[in-house]
Amino acid sequence: MDAPWLAAACSQLESRRLFYPSAGSDILVPICEFTPYIDEFWFSDVSYTIDKPLLQHADYHRDSTTRSQLSGLTLRRSLPFRIQVSSERYIHVPTGRVFVANACCGRGYDCFRAAFKEPAKLLSVFFYRGDSQGDGGSGFSWLRRPIIKYVFAQLDRHAIIVSDGSNAMGKLSKFHRDSAIGSDAVRKCESFDVCGRHLKCIGYVGDRYGPTLVWSVDSAEASNEPERRRRSGIG
Repeated sequence: MDAPWLAAACSQLESRRLFYPSAGSDILVPICEFTPYIDEFWFSDVSYTIDKPLLQHADYHRDSTTRSQLSGLTLRRSLPFRIQVSSERYIHVPTGRVFVANACCGRGYDCFRAAFKEPAKLLSVFFYRGDSQGDGGSGFSWLRRPIIKYVFAQLDRHAIIVSDGSNAMGKLSKFHRDSAIGSDAVRKCESFDVCGRHLKCIGYVGDRYGPTLVWSVDSAEASNEPERRRRSGIG
């Protein structure tokens, strides 16, 4: 999708990494939407196997694969975990754009802590949809307190969250399971501040468990900069 609003939002991204926990087979949409702007895609799921290509599509040519392993200790019981990672280098055939897609075989939060938290790698995009508290879902509330503050801590100052409201706090989940509203949800969403971040709904990228909405997520300092400059007479 060649969307001007998305290009404008992504022009401020710095780390150029996208993370999608419990992604399952929902790979194509995040890659298609963010190929022009993201250098590293990270997908995690307990169902992945490293011997199977992550992406199979005529527009994307896989030209190399490397294997690695992430390790750490679980938070609750301090038990060791290991996550097998298949890092696949792709070329977007129509444009020649090169990126890496990482398939991480393991639980989302273990991957999050091992791949980003400990090495202090920041993220530009947090993509999360199609999950639930039960019925085969992860049961993990990524976009509710208190976990959402840890997600925000790993984001660039100007970042993006993509969500269909799964396991999310109130204003992010307002249209969760609403199969009829579609893109109209964008204009009906309210901007809000939480955990030092200002969130504003800026776009729509299809449906999963309700409309999948794109939110700009700016640090409070960054979002208040225009007003600060106005008051100080700068610019």
